[in-house]
Amino acid sequence: AFELSWELRTLSKIETEFRNDYIELEAQCSKFAVDILGQTRGSKELRILLNRTTDPSELEDQEDQSEQEGNKKMALCRLKLAIQYRQKDFVAHPNCQQLLASIWYEGMPGWRRGNGPMKL
Repeated sequence: AFELSWELRTLSKIETEFRNDYIELEAQCSKFAVDILGQTRGSKELRILLNRTTDPSELEDQEDQSEQEGNKKMALCRLKLAIQYRQKDFVAHPNCQQLLASIWYEGMPGWRRGNGPMKL
């Protein structure tokens, strides 16, 4: 959906005759990706969605690593792809931001709940 959205955006700039149609289709593709992200029911599903890759050679390595490491190291392939294709709604989605915050504050329990002076 990210690649298709990007292509449609590019085509809308090139082919002015169908600009409105391309922009509408691009918006639908972006919304589709955000809607899938919104359908995740837990952090496990969210991690699976954001870490999944489409490269066949990486799929086997990814499955082996997730079994061995217990999802300690996350590649966040889908998130990186969304950033690359400028999918702002996907990256800004609350589920995505929650996962990023949990990764960011993983080693500091209570840091997010603390007040300003406690953090200094």
